[in-house]
Amino acid sequence: MSSETPEVLPKSPGQNSIAVFRSLLAGAFLAPSVMAGGSVINIAGKLADPPRDKEIASRIASLWSATLLGILDIPLEVEGLENLSSKEASVVASNHDSLLDSPILAAALGRKRLNMAFVAKESLDRAPFLRGIVRTMGIPPIDRKNTAEAKAAINARAKELAEQKMNTVFFAQGTRSEDGKIGKLKKGFAHTAIQTQTSVVPAYIDGSFRAMSRHSRIARPGRVRVAFGERIPTEGMTEKDVDALVDLTRGRILEMQQEAQTC
Repeated sequence: MSSETPEVLPKSPGQNSIAVFRSLLAGAFLAPSVMAGGSVINIAGKLADPPRDKEIASRIASLWSATLLGILDIPLEVEGLENLSSKEASVVASNHDSLLDSPILAAALGRKRLNMAFVAKESLDRAPFLRGIVRTMGIPPIDRKNTAEAKAAINARAKELAEQKMNTVFFAQGTRSEDGKIGKLKKGFAHTAIQTQTSVVPAYIDGSFRAMSRHSRIARPGRVRVAFGERIPTEGMTEKDVDALVDLTRGRILEMQQEAQTC
């Protein structure tokens, strides 16, 4: 299996100028759209009963994400949506290379009108206009400094999200990759999947590192591909199986990475 670092080609002066312009345009779109979308989601969270509130939030998130990718000239290809269903909950375990990964996955899941929740870090819950989105979509914020508290917060909401047929997205590496390689996966997604007896759907995002790596300040136009792998059932698994599930999921993601690199 290949673990080569994705190649980031140098940009010409013209390409740089276009990328900067598109990034500025996306920034101009970002603030007012988050404010407007956050307000609508806040209202939905107060007026609509579950799971309708999360359906509204998911539709807004997917539309917003698709629009953002369009502004940045990042075409999206999606494979494997047949492995996800609006009638069955799943835990989606994805690699994480870029700030663009959340909108990429939201846009991808939106193509099948799937309800979604993203497990987010605690700092997002402090942002005024993001707080409503975070809480209405049923995302348990993670305090990375207190792993026991983070695990308890996720587990407290996991059953509810599963009952509402949500697709709960974990960026299983825990943080963005420095070099585009798939490192060791955190165990949080496996604990949640086993606790709720929910299938894991491995996901691989190809191209987001090239589009906007961890230390990039502007996004580079280019095609991004998302692949959702076959479901990994957790029925009958216990906490003793967490490590095996983590290893199996990482292996599946590495296989999808290898397939992407040979295309």
